[in-house]
Amino acid sequence: MDDLPQAAIDMLPLSAEPMSQWEKDTDIRVFVQTVYTDAPSFGSELCASHEKDMREQARAFTKMLMEVPHSSNYLDFYQDAQFGQVAKYAIALKCCTHRLLEDAGFYSLAHVLEAESDLDCSLLLASNFYYKQATLMLRSILEEVLLPIHFCDSVSDFDNWKANNYRTPNLRGRDGLIQRLLKKNIIHEPLATQTAVLYGNLSAYVHGSQSTLIHQNIHLGEVHRVEFNQGICPVSGILDRERRERRHSGKSEEIDEPEKAVYTRVQGQSGAGKLPTGYHN
Repeated sequence: MDDLPQAAIDMLPLSAEPMSQWEKDTDIRVFVQTVYTDAPSFGSELCASHEKDMREQARAFTKMLMEVPHSSNYLDFYQDAQFGQVAKYAIALKCCTHRLLEDAGFYSLAHVLEAESDLDCSLLLASNFYYKQATLMLRSILEEVLLPIHFCDSVSDFDNWKANNYRTPNLRGRDGLIQRLLKKNIIHEPLATQTAVLYGNLSAYVHGSQSTLIHQNIHLGEVHRVEFNQGICPVSGILDRERRERRHSGKSEEIDEPEKAVYTRVQGQSGAGKLPTGYHN
């Protein structure tokens, strides 16, 4: 197998569903089975292993929130549909990475491994309420996915990159990497436009847009800090911008990108001071 099965790709987007409610036919489990049609037992074991890791992530997110001093916010991430969707995409990425590594279906091993590391880093940062920094890692993942595709078409650039003598081009714009790949029919629409829009929105966190800062609106006398705050949601801002652009272009408002739910916050509830049950192995 040289690439991922189209049948698996056609299953995207994955649904928002609490991990506590996942059944045998839950879409992420069927997705992994489709990726591993030639080895279904191994696929099931791999998925189960990553599910265990994500249950621990849910526990870590919940624990960090409960340890915030004088906070009335409470959220059991294991019971939360948005976090369940995050878990599904994290598992999907890790299983796809494993499949590609098995079949040598990659061009740059470093980029494949770095993308998975950045995903882990993003989750770690988010669990500690560093939402801006966590979003930067999502932007890096897009770069680490696109660059090897370009290198596969331009071996000289790859050689220069390995020699640490390569400047990464802009991804967006008329002469950007996305447009180059599109013109060569290496990637196609609407994926090219969706990727460019998502990358642009994530880039706001790199370039210090006022609304993306942890200490935003300080010139107005507001005081913000590194904290869980349902009134500040950087990713919801990304989604709002994408929805406006889609409405303007006449496209559906549905957002299919896997990053969409990673750090969305929901209405907090008062909760007991102990970890919820359900984090079984």
